[in-house]
Amino acid sequence: MAKQPINTHQGFNAPPRIEGQLVSINRYCLLFKSYLNNGDAATGWLLGWAFWVLSVPFFLFLNIDAYEIYMPLTLGGMFIFLGGAFICFGITLGGSWIHASFVRKSSNVLFNRQSQTVEMVYMGYYYRADWKSVKAYLGVNTEVAGFVPVSRTVLTFELHLVKDHPMNKEHPINKGSTKFDTTIKAPVPVNVWGGDGGHDAEETTFEYIRQFMQSGVKSVPIPREPELPLESKSLGKTLTFKPALKYFWPFPMYKPEDGPMMRKFKILMLPVRIVLTLPNALAEATWHFIINRKNDKYQLPNYDKIQEHAITLDMVRKAIPFEQKETTYVDMAKHYYMNKK
Repeated sequence: MAKQPINTHQGFNAPPRIEGQLVSINRYCLLFKSYLNNGDAATGWLLGWAFWVLSVPFFLFLNIDAYEIYMPLTLGGMFIFLGGAFICFGITLGGSWIHASFVRKSSNVLFNRQSQTVEMVYMGYYYRADWKSVKAYLGVNTEVAGFVPVSRTVLTFELHLVKDHPMNKEHPINKGSTKFDTTIKAPVPVNVWGGDGGHDAEETTFEYIRQFMQSGVKSVPIPREPELPLESKSLGKTLTFKPALKYFWPFPMYKPEDGPMMRKFKILMLPVRIVLTLPNALAEATWHFIINRKNDKYQLPNYDKIQEHAITLDMVRKAIPFEQKETTYVDMAKHYYMNKK
């Protein structure tokens, strides 16, 4: 779809709904996830490991017909594939480390109701736009799910470099360079699970943001965070080694709800899944370690104020029953802050 401008004051007349995009919310600050600072552990090692797994039966097949001729080639080939697999694995961990180091230099997107601004730290520099004049669009962001490119609709807000901000002293623009664009396009993911009441997902997500900026926390519900098996791929979270290993563990081979074709596919891919269990978990743990290292240098200004009496989706999930789909900020604030001395 082509880039479609949004009237930030008119909205869509849709119910405010979100699922999984919220980072935190308090009376003045709504912190939303952004595609610019989310990602997953690198998966470039997959091809090397796949070659290794597939080469073993191939070389064994060669041995059946011509043992004496192919034996040296077989052993050499297996060592080459095995070495290549470990090299790919090493590149993967290094790639995860470098990629995460870049990603963590960008913050989530902040909608500040008190100052009526949209803010973000991108690659260590501070960007901002006034809510009343911010340019917003509906667009398409392409991401990769495994090896399959997936297009998703996103809300995009144009933010501008604040040249005189302390975080931007070292920006090339302030050193006389004219080769850098001072505008970034901050994409915000839309409702993960679709729309509501006949409205599109992007409409309900934007209405959540608009009503918060206009009327505050009383106008928007806080959803109960979905419990999904791999949160790092679905909600932008990261996993430590043990939870990642538990997720990637290939047994049982399939779930009861899997259809016949999916069961056959998972059984067929079992050797590959077994081999990839450890590298998958290690890559995920590496990503978690880098992303979650604290570094105040790349945090949004006044971060303490953003987190003051803030409610996160994880807090909602722990505090309300599974059957309850949403709650309010006031109820959560009473539970976590006002009733505790």
